[in-house]
Amino acid sequence: MVKRIFKIIGLTIVLILTGLFLSNVYYAHKLRNKFTGKHFSASEIKETEFVKELEVAFANKVWSGFDTIHIPLILYNDSMAFMTGFNYQPEGWIALESEENGETGPIYLKQAINPQAFAVQVDSVWVASLGTINQMNRSMFWGLRSEMPALMGSVFPFFLIQVREDMHITGIFHEIFHAFQATQNEQKFLNADNSNVNLKNYPYGNRAFSSAWDKEGKFLLSALESSDKSIMNAYIDSFLVVREMRREQSRIAPELIQTEKELEWLEGLAKYAEYESYKLAVNMESPYKFKEKNAYWQRELQQRLKKLGAIDGDNRFYGSGVAQAILLDRLNPDWKKSIMNEGIYQEDLLRKYSEKVE
Repeated sequence: MVKRIFKIIGLTIVLILTGLFLSNVYYAHKLRNKFTGKHFSASEIKETEFVKELEVAFANKVWSGFDTIHIPLILYNDSMAFMTGFNYQPEGWIALESEENGETGPIYLKQAINPQAFAVQVDSVWVASLGTINQMNRSMFWGLRSEMPALMGSVFPFFLIQVREDMHITGIFHEIFHAFQATQNEQKFLNADNSNVNLKNYPYGNRAFSSAWDKEGKFLLSALESSDKSIMNAYIDSFLVVREMRREQSRIAPELIQTEKELEWLEGLAKYAEYESYKLAVNMESPYKFKEKNAYWQRELQQRLKKLGAIDGDNRFYGSGVAQAILLDRLNPDWKKSIMNEGIYQEDLLRKYSEKVE
């Protein structure tokens, strides 16, 4: 009986590994060549049209004033960049044939030279920029495989982490919000972006420092999960106390404290826009599979907040920044009226709006 059980377990493992190997063979074949097409596909046009619908919904239900700024969009593959939403043909860009355009207007094309997923300027206009879904999946697949031992790379479950349509659409919205930040307060946006350079001096390797960050994340998560406002405020207060203690005990430089605030503003608010756009998309008619429960953003937020101290680079501030933004929604929806102002960050408004528990 025991031998039979071990045989079944062994056979199951072999079948799983074989399935993963064949899956990776398929992806390696599918993604073997770079995506260099000079035509915007029908699916990509449809995607940009839905993003515009999301912008309207976002302006009406989430962020007042968002509809007053027109933000063009660049999607790039491994060779070419496609821009929609520009009201004239910028120098260096080629207009595609009219039959290739969608409801968002003319599509312009140029060679993609060092493209980036962020907000970029075209003729002094802030434009959202992101890779196409094919470019992102190809880049991620080969990038991860190159970092793994050959054996592990041949059976790693890449299909679990590929970018899906729902993730890509709200990822576009993430970059659109960066462009919005830049239009609302360009200097604050540029200062926050430039603050990344300070992270080379950030004490990521300090165990006590990282442990305190873990506590901050857990208090934020507990506050988000609380349905009782007084308990939620207690967790928020605990988060703020631990944050102040961490900074005092570690004696980190003032510019690093400022970097924390700026990156939480920069990336946390863009994550907030990404998550909120997903929630809106759930109730909109579309061919895309947006989930009301167990969506990628719900898992992502929970996983990040449970281990903030273990996350390196600026990724740490995505989670802490968006959690504070969601809590501010519950404390006072008017927080958005001042968050774009100079010197105002999420933690400042949490201190202002949260009720201190006796």
